[in-house]
Amino acid sequence: MKLWSLEEISSIASVVELIVVIISIIYAKKQLDDSVLSRRIQLLREIISEVGTDEIRELRSWLYNSSEEDIDLDKVRRLAVAYDRISFMLLNDRNALKLFREFQGNEIIQIWEKVESRIRIIRDQRKNPDYCIHFEKLYLSISTSERKY
Repeated sequence: MKLWSLEEISSIASVVELIVVIISIIYAKKQLDDSVLSRRIQLLREIISEVGTDEIRELRSWLYNSSEEDIDLDKVRRLAVAYDRISFMLLNDRNALKLFREFQGNEIIQIWEKVESRIRIIRDQRKNPDYCIHFEKLYLSISTSERKY
């Protein structure tokens, strides 16, 4: 019976070590993917709860049923700020943005187009050109992608 040389044992140990490293990388990748998915689900829950509150649903309904002359700046502000908050979150997660676009893309477009002139008035009054800027960016992102389809 032949004994293995030190070099053969070293080679076998290197192969085993490589296999362990590969398995560890695969496991870490799966853990990372699960973590990202969990974070994304939590983000979408927060977003849906933000736009699903009774107040926001009532404001959306009011907005859809209001004429251009009846639009109240305070109501527009409350609705736009809620959408600005979720827009900030969405614009920092492309996959969540894609899901939200499918879920509420048309609504974002309709709401922004209905409140845009009022948002510009509020920006002028406050001398803040960035007021609800994330909502506007979300609108632009969604409306641009909608035109592609």
